[in-house]
Amino acid sequence: MKLHQAKHPLDVSVCDLAGSTFDDVNLAGTTIHNANLAGLKLHQVTLAGAHFNDLLMSGVVIEDANLSGSRFSKVNLSGISIDGCNIHGLRIDGVLVEDALAAYRKAE
Repeated sequence: MKLHQAKHPLDVSVCDLAGSTFDDVNLAGTTIHNANLAGLKLHQVTLAGAHFNDLLMSGVVIEDANLSGSRFSKVNLSGISIDGCNIHGLRIDGVLVEDALAAYRKAE
């Protein structure tokens, strides 16, 4: 099925859309529930104001992303690797990470 220049909401349920391509589409305000997005590739996508709840995101790779102003709550971050990132203003449980890293490095 091909949609081109369609401008109406879709109600899609109990479908297999594996391998689909979405290019230059507006999905603002869309709700995705109980979906398998394994292997999903997002490129040049705006997720500002998005809300993610009850997700399995093990093994996700996030590169070249702007997460400024984001909030993570009740998230399992075990085994996370953060390299080459701007952490200015990053706080974990109220602790400024820059200060914690500086104290750690000084104690080494």
